[in-house]
Amino acid sequence: MANYKSSPISMIDDNRLISKTINLQHQSDGERLSTVIETVSTDSKVPIRLWTMVYSVLTVCLLSLLAGVTLAFPSPVLVELLQLDDPQFRFDTQLADIFGAAAPVGGLFGGLIAGWLADKLGRKTTIILTSVPYLSGYFIILCAVLAENGTVFKVVLIVGRFLTGVGMGGTFAILGAYIGEISPARSRGMFIAMTEVTLALGVLLILALGAISNFHYYYLALVVVGILAAFVVLAIWIPETPRWLLLNSKDQKQTVAVLKCLRGPKYRKLQQEIEQINTKISKNLKFFEVIRLLLFERNTVVPFLLVFYIFVYQQACGKVALANYVGPIFFEIGVPSSNLAAAFSLGGVSFVATIIGVIVIDFVGRKLLLALSSSGMFLASLIMSVQFYLTQPSYCNNSTIIETADLVVDCNPHLYPLAIAGVVLFAFAFSAGVGPVSWVLVSEYLSFNVRAMAGGIASAISWGISAIASGTFLNLSEAIGAWRLWLMIASYHALSFLVIVLFFIETKGKKLEEVQEMFAARFQCQTCSKKQCKSV
Repeated sequence: MANYKSSPISMIDDNRLISKTINLQHQSDGERLSTVIETVSTDSKVPIRLWTMVYSVLTVCLLSLLAGVTLAFPSPVLVELLQLDDPQFRFDTQLADIFGAAAPVGGLFGGLIAGWLADKLGRKTTIILTSVPYLSGYFIILCAVLAENGTVFKVVLIVGRFLTGVGMGGTFAILGAYIGEISPARSRGMFIAMTEVTLALGVLLILALGAISNFHYYYLALVVVGILAAFVVLAIWIPETPRWLLLNSKDQKQTVAVLKCLRGPKYRKLQQEIEQINTKISKNLKFFEVIRLLLFERNTVVPFLLVFYIFVYQQACGKVALANYVGPIFFEIGVPSSNLAAAFSLGGVSFVATIIGVIVIDFVGRKLLLALSSSGMFLASLIMSVQFYLTQPSYCNNSTIIETADLVVDCNPHLYPLAIAGVVLFAFAFSAGVGPVSWVLVSEYLSFNVRAMAGGIASAISWGISAIASGTFLNLSEAIGAWRLWLMIASYHALSFLVIVLFFIETKGKKLEEVQEMFAARFQCQTCSKKQCKSV
């Protein structure tokens, strides 16, 4: 960790603040610590030291950039692997499904591991450790070019893909919690949503590089290794979150120095913020204690179920399948320059839409963005269903397509723009709504004592569902027809729209502790009076 005690920002007299903090020691161990930070870092009037926040957020967002690269990695790579000249090395549809699903399977384990490590070792340490499976996985993929046997070649690529998925799962589990815990309420949504901006940038980067002629999969892996090296160097200087420090660190001066680093050396009201501490407390919990709270404590069950639902929705809504297979799908439909079209329609549009989502999230609100997003994806899925329905009866005349993939549709040149329009609308709707908002809700809906571990559990299960969706997409499209599959996806979006409208609550501009009170007031009516039970 950076030495904040030697920084000029720590030279302000901290004695009165430290004494006030230590005076809370008569509370049970750890309780007063998380209580302090619940008030200090969520007050909407708390200022921020902009350069520190921007540096910290952009540094950790390099991990979400890598998550975007990993998510869309199969799209350009499979177009190459499905067309390899040597049949011993060439992938078929079944192997393509396995390759696509390997990362989500790894994400299941990565989410659980990162959630546990975040509470034990700290948010910062866990973020740095998340780079290890990324680096291992892409190095293995890079080495696949040396394989002289087709079986070894395929196994090495799938193992490498699995390890990169472990890093991707850890990224989704920890980044929202980290950024949420260092951000004040008024800008928390914007900073957390930056993870989705860089995620979309990663998708755009890998699709754009894949569109370059003769830019092979091992070149793509080499680019990722370079990004990882830069991340590790920059991450050394990011701060640990004040919440975790106050709950676990014995060095109170270091904790106060971090708070001043995040809020600025001229901020003189830390003592006042501490004196405003309420009686709500939390402490570090073991795994089975978290499970008990998630299953039996109503204040925790409902927020966790909503976070779990939005994570599952994020992975099962069709975006992961598009990110994995948009290149092969466009190739099979007959879209000219399929990788370039994929880079523009999915990568470029996602990036622009995410920036729009980041700008409006703290003005429009989380719930409205989710509702609009699910509506847009519903319409886009219907467009995709219609497109595949109109092209279903015939096989393409292109023999290369028939040889390299089993999912084949009519290559009617007059209809492929409909598919591009569907992908563009889907990418925009997802990236401006469900994409950034899901990261925000992890830090806002879940209380501190369960946030990292519960977020990891939700992330792990959702990645398991994503693995099933990615691993069966091409074969399921062939078995029941792509148009029926997209019609099923559209029905799922309609259901999710109802869930969002009926059960999700708006948290825009709310303190984290206020969000917990809102859940208690709305979903615990049997313990309240009728007046208290009004929806918030």
